[in-house]
Amino acid sequence: MTPRITVIVPLYNVEDYVGECLESLVRQTFDGWEAICVDDVSTDNTLAAARETAGEDKRFVFVERAENGGLSAARNSGLDAARGDFVMFLDSDDYLADDALERLLGAADAFGADLVDFTGKAFYENDEMARLRPLTFYEERDSIEGVHTGPELFSRYQEIEQYCCSACFHLISRQMLESAGLRFMPGILH
Repeated sequence: MTPRITVIVPLYNVEDYVGECLESLVRQTFDGWEAICVDDVSTDNTLAAARETAGEDKRFVFVERAENGGLSAARNSGLDAARGDFVMFLDSDDYLADDALERLLGAADAFGADLVDFTGKAFYENDEMARLRPLTFYEERDSIEGVHTGPELFSRYQEIEQYCCSACFHLISRQMLESAGLRFMPGILH
């Protein structure tokens, strides 16, 4: 059965975090997903930790890159393996709320949307990290309700000075990405 959502999880030297990330997928209230976990030649035990967390869950697919290519190349490898109607990107040091996939797909289906934009909440390992890298703009973004074209949504975020450029804040139609030939440019962060 084809999954509705493919979650692409790039892996690189995140053995301390990847378990919590993948466990958040296992806890999803919606189960019609697959996770493409792309190891970008980690030099620690990231891949082993990820495989241990996934266990026998067939929704997890592991792709091992032959050479380190960076975040963009890992995401592209995930896109190449994706089968879902929609794709989203989940960084391996992040996690999803238990009902995230259900709510995002519900919005996409309700509005016939090719893209659903959302936000997140920043969290830190310790108080020192929070002091050095305050990322409160995630929580401060206003909700922009309704259906918009891409330029309309971008303009609206610019007007309220809350545009956040992150590949991880979108559920995107895979067909739209494929028909437009969109991929990440290797060597840069998106």
